[in-house]
Amino acid sequence: MDMSWRTQWNIALVALLGSCLLVVPAQAETAMATCQNLKAPLQARYDACAVVIQDKHSDEQAIGAAYKQRGNALLLAGQVDHALEDYERGIKANPKDPEIYLQRASAYYFQRKFKDAIRDLDQAIRLDDRNIPARTSRGTIYALIGQNDRAADDFDYLVKSNPNNVFVLNNRGNFLTGRRQFERAVADFDRAVQIEPNNPATLNNRCWARLRWMRELRTAEKDCDDALRLAPAFIPAYKSRALLMFRYGAFDDAVADYSRVLAKTPKDADALFARGTSLIKLGKKAAGEADIAAARAIDHDIDKHSAIYGVE
Repeated sequence: MDMSWRTQWNIALVALLGSCLLVVPAQAETAMATCQNLKAPLQARYDACAVVIQDKHSDEQAIGAAYKQRGNALLLAGQVDHALEDYERGIKANPKDPEIYLQRASAYYFQRKFKDAIRDLDQAIRLDDRNIPARTSRGTIYALIGQNDRAADDFDYLVKSNPNNVFVLNNRGNFLTGRRQFERAVADFDRAVQIEPNNPATLNNRCWARLRWMRELRTAEKDCDDALRLAPAFIPAYKSRALLMFRYGAFDDAVADYSRVLAKTPKDADALFARGTSLIKLGKKAAGEADIAAARAIDHDIDKHSAIYGVE
C-alpha cells in the first residue's frame, strides 16, 4: 500500500461526518442545532441529540437524524460499538437516509469489517447514486483490500461525473499513485491545481506522485515548498519533502523536516525510521539507532515498509 493511501479514508470520513444537516420543528430546533454542531463538545452533542430523540414532537426523520449525529459523536469519541447501536436505531427510524449507511460504514471500517462497510456503502449509493463520499469511501476500501479494478471503476465514475471536483481528482490521483500509474496521477493533480491553485493538499499530492515516480524532482520540491508556504503546519508536506531531501542525499535537511513531523506526531514510525537512517548517514550513530529502535517498537515491519521508499 502506498503511503498516500494512509489519509484517504480520513478525508472521506471528514466529509461524511459533516454532511446532511437537518432542520426540525421548533420544539427541538435548539437541541438539533447543538446535536449537529461539529464544533460543540461531544458530550453536549450527545445530550442534545438525546433531547431530540425523546421529544414527542420529533418525527421519524428528526429522530433518525439525531441517532445519526449521536452515533457520529460516539464514533469520534472512540465508542464504536455504541455508535453502531445508534446507527442501527437511526436506520430503523429513517431507512431512506443514505448518509446514515455511509456513516455506519465508517464504524465498520474502524473495526476492519470491510465487507459490512461495503454493503452499507452499496446501499448509500443505491439511495443516492451521486453521493461522492460514498463512492470515494467504497473505492478506498476496494483499494485497501486489493480489489483494484472495482476501486478504479468507482474513482473513474466519480471523475467522469464530477470532472471539476478537486476532492474527486485528488482521490483518483492518490489511487493512481498507489497503483504506480504516475503519469495519470500527475495529470489528475495538474487538473486539480488548475481549478484550485492554492490547495496545499493537492500540491503535496502532486509532489508525492512525482517523488514516487522519480521524475521532475525539482518541480516536486517546489510543490512541497508551495504547500508549506500556504499551510506552514501541514505535516504531510513535511513528510514528502523530507523523503525528497533523503533521496537527494541532503540528510541534514531531511532530519530537519522529519524533526518537524515528529514534534507534532512523535509516534510516527515512518518519520522515526527515516530520521534515524539520516542521522546514521550523517555519522550520528547513537541518535540514529535510538530513532530506529523506537520505530521498530511501534511497527515491526518498518524496515520492509521503509525499503519500498528507498529508506534503508
